[in-house]
Amino acid sequence: MPPKRHFLERGRPPKRAPGAGRRGPMPVSGPRVRWSGLEPLHDAAGRERKRFYKLETLANATEYFIRQRDDFVVPSVHDLLGPAPVAALLFELFLETASKLFFRVRATNANGRQASLAFVAAKNDTPYGARLAAERANLGWLHQRLAQQGVRAPQCILNTLRGGSIYLPDRHGRKGHGREIYAYMAQWPAGFHELGIGKNGCFFVQGLPPQPVTADQTDQIRARMASIVAATYHPQRRDCVDMPVIAEADFLATRPQQGAIRLKLVTCRGILKHMTPARVLHRMAGVCYTWRGRRFPLLPNNPAHLLDELSAVLGADTARHWLTTYRDALVSGRLPEQPTLTVDALATLNM
Repeated sequence: MPPKRHFLERGRPPKRAPGAGRRGPMPVSGPRVRWSGLEPLHDAAGRERKRFYKLETLANATEYFIRQRDDFVVPSVHDLLGPAPVAALLFELFLETASKLFFRVRATNANGRQASLAFVAAKNDTPYGARLAAERANLGWLHQRLAQQGVRAPQCILNTLRGGSIYLPDRHGRKGHGREIYAYMAQWPAGFHELGIGKNGCFFVQGLPPQPVTADQTDQIRARMASIVAATYHPQRRDCVDMPVIAEADFLATRPQQGAIRLKLVTCRGILKHMTPARVLHRMAGVCYTWRGRRFPLLPNNPAHLLDELSAVLGADTARHWLTTYRDALVSGRLPEQPTLTVDALATLNM
């Protein structure tokens, strides 16, 4: 049927395809996409986070990507909800660090089923894109390893899904100035929030309102962080996750009123190789941040908390073996003593 003649016979011009313009028609099929929370965010010191592109540019490019050649956003939703068409996606900025953006994604399919996911995007193509791609691969590998070992720690590792690159065109339309931004999807860490450090040297959990954490709870949280790192150690491969950076939200936490505070590792900065249990503990003991002029070590002040958390993840016998071999390495001089876990502190454990 000749459509143009049909319209002319009715005395009205043919309708323009939805989205058509000087750049050609834009497909309208696919889910409804909305974004929120794109306003500037600030770090713990109150400084506005540096961004290398406008988040509106990321939003537009991601929506175009979803409608044109999506190979990881909607497919990740299908992995969770099944093959039914995705009807709506709501992206909400949740967390921003120096190198990445962390969005919550509420997905609804045509059957009315819903799922919550995370959309994690690099803040620039280089060097952050390559780091984020490695992070996704390492987190997925660690999650699978711990699940096979049958320990509780897989619940403490972000479960990543699919990933890929999204092209951001230059805002001035210059050719060759666009960039490929790496991003990946993950299962949403429901109930978890950013973990901050207060002026008193104790943790607090972000939210409305922020929830303070006591000094003893702070010590237990640090021990729990150490136990998660220890749980990633593989005795045959002799490797483990690299040490986290607490001030860059490598861990998220549940709020104190929900019971015992749980942690989730959402960043993997690399894999340490040629490690032994003693060297893992020694590396932990050497991690100390400076926060508002105070020392803030990764390991707890009370070594009993460390023993308890290591026992919960590794088992009591293995935990004591780790600490005993570390004490022996310090006494023999094979490893230098660190102020955050000394021989005298280990002696209080009566091992």
